[in-house]
Amino acid sequence: MARPIKKTIDYFPHYCNHKKTMYILESKFGNDGYAFWFKLLEILGSTENHSLYYDNVNDWEFLQAKTHLSSEQCENILNLLATIGAIDKKLWGSRIVWSQNFIDGIADVYKNRRVEIPKKPSIYKHKPKQCDVSTDTNRQSKVKESKVKESKVKESKGGFTERRKPDYSKKEKNIFYNPSLKTLNNITDQDKKLWKESYPACNIDIELKRMCIWLDANPTKRKSNYKQFINNWLNRSQNFGGTRGATNAKLSGGGANQGSDTKYPEGEIYDNTKK
Repeated sequence: MARPIKKTIDYFPHYCNHKKTMYILESKFGNDGYAFWFKLLEILGSTENHSLYYDNVNDWEFLQAKTHLSSEQCENILNLLATIGAIDKKLWGSRIVWSQNFIDGIADVYKNRRVEIPKKPSIYKHKPKQCDVSTDTNRQSKVKESKVKESKVKESKGGFTERRKPDYSKKEKNIFYNPSLKTLNNITDQDKKLWKESYPACNIDIELKRMCIWLDANPTKRKSNYKQFINNWLNRSQNFGGTRGATNAKLSGGGANQGSDTKYPEGEIYDNTKK
C-alpha cells in the first residue's frame, strides 16, 4: 500500500526582517497581534491543505484558546489581515482563512516532495446554496418557528405579558447555567482538558465554581454564549496569575468560602460577553 500524501508541514520560515503586516499588527494590537499572527501560521501549517474554515464553532473556540484572545479580538485581527491582504479577503468573507503568501513561502517543501502544491479553496464548493423557492419543508419550518415564538410569550387576562421560565429539564447541547441548581451544565471532559492545557495557572474546577457564584450574584447578567464566557474568564484569570492560593486545593463547602484575598477576574470580561 502506497504511503498517503502528506498535505501538512512541520515548520515554516520565520524571517528576521518583518514586512508591513507585522508592523501594522503590532501598531494596532501590540504583542497580541504579533503572537496571533505566528500562532495562526502554526495552525495553517499543521492543517491539511493549509486552509481554515471558521464557520466551524469548535475550530473557532480552539483559535481563541490557542491565542488566549476573545472572540471579538480574533475577529478584529482577522478583519485587519484581510484588509491589508495578508489573508484572502474574499474567502474571509465566507469565514475561510487562506494566505497565498504563506503558501508561496513553503512551496519548495512540496516541490521537494514532488507533489502538487495545495490550491486556493473555492467559495462555491464550501458555501451551500440557499433555496429561495417556497417548498413544503420551508413552510413547515416557518410554522414551527412561529409556534416557538408564540410559546415564549403569552398574554394574561389582565393584558400584561408573562414570560415563561426556561425548562431546564430538557436536554441542551451547549453549555448553560442553571440558576436553580447554581451550576454550569454540559461541560465535557474534553472541554476541561482543553482549558487545563490552555490556562495552566488556573484550577478549572475552582474557577468554574467561582463563575457560578458570580452568576448567582448577578442574575441580570446572564450570557448567551457560556463557552465564550468561560474562556474569557479563564484568560483573564491566567493573565492575573491564575487561581490565587488554590491551584492545587480542593473545593469544600460549595466552594464559596475561598479566603479573604480571593478576587474574581471581574471587569471588561463581562462586557465582552453581554448579549
